[in-house]
Amino acid sequence: MTPRTNRLSYQVTATVEPQLAAEFERFMVEDHIPALIATGCFASAALVWHHRRGTVRGYARQQRGYGFAEALLEQKWPGRFSPLGHVTWPGQLYGSGSGSGPFASTSVYGGTWGSAPYQSVYERSSHWAAAPLMPEWWLAIGGLLAIGVLGVSWPTLWLAWAIAAVMGIASLTIAGVIALDRLDDVGREGGTAADAALLTWLVLRQSLARLRGRSAGGLVPWRRRRVTPPIAPRTHRLDDWSEEWHALEARLRAVEGRLVEQRLAVRRGGPTDRWDLEARTGTFASARLLGTVEEHGHGRQMSRWRAWPRFARVPIVGAIALAFLGSMAMISGASLAAGVLIALAAVVAIRALLDASEALSAITAAAGPQLADR
Repeated sequence: MTPRTNRLSYQVTATVEPQLAAEFERFMVEDHIPALIATGCFASAALVWHHRRGTVRGYARQQRGYGFAEALLEQKWPGRFSPLGHVTWPGQLYGSGSGSGPFASTSVYGGTWGSAPYQSVYERSSHWAAAPLMPEWWLAIGGLLAIGVLGVSWPTLWLAWAIAAVMGIASLTIAGVIALDRLDDVGREGGTAADAALLTWLVLRQSLARLRGRSAGGLVPWRRRRVTPPIAPRTHRLDDWSEEWHALEARLRAVEGRLVEQRLAVRRGGPTDRWDLEARTGTFASARLLGTVEEHGHGRQMSRWRAWPRFARVPIVGAIALAFLGSMAMISGASLAAGVLIALAAVVAIRALLDASEALSAITAAAGPQLADR
């Protein structure tokens, strides 16, 4: 029996102007995709319209669009992104958010004495090696350059420019290694220096373009979502009496659903964690929830919840470092540098407290008395 095959083809030969792009989108949504669905050969999660760009400017524009698309995805599915804005689950549009790096090593799994029936190649990735190409790396370089300007008040801060230079050299080195590796992959061992330089620039340009697109979409490390008025950033306990019986898992799913409806980043605790749910409104802090149920017979229950703040390590360490540098500048008599550094430390600390307060407010409201008889 020969399976029936429906072949659909289309060709776009004009320059992609806004009107043509809108017409192409209408064609895909109204005609092409429904036809594919009818054949049973369509999966919404697998459809990607992509083609190779022929110019450096076109490639940069494409990567900028990818960064903006990441920002749109984060707004809709914040729970699937890390605080820095990278995908935390594999196998989707942008993989795990960071490449394996040029210094990754591989090994072949053959089993004991070569007895494994399926001997596969496994790659041990080096994510730290790929860090210099992450969009946030350039933000860190920019921050160091800005702090280095204060060297006119306190010369010790000129060191920030040296650190920024080292970070820039690291990015250039990693990009160069990747370029040479890709030239070898395509069998161009004899590639010219111009080829290597162009590919190195494309690697760097890709990272910068993604940063521009992500920033345009609001996907920056200091992003936040305002949901409910903040409350005191301390441990909160809630007791909730119910005349109807519900499993603890159902109550936790109800809390999780309320948080997801508010477009918050929600994460479940693992099998060894001493918390059940974590909610995040910003990147500087989050709130965690732990719940239990007391059985009182005849379907009556007392639900007890405990919520507490959790501060991210990097902002706290950064605030402490800025405060320490500000104190040292004050001792040295550099009042301008001391004032700016201490003010930056205060801003980071206040922002962390605000993120913790808003996350606690959202998670305690979701686990409030209205959950009892749902």
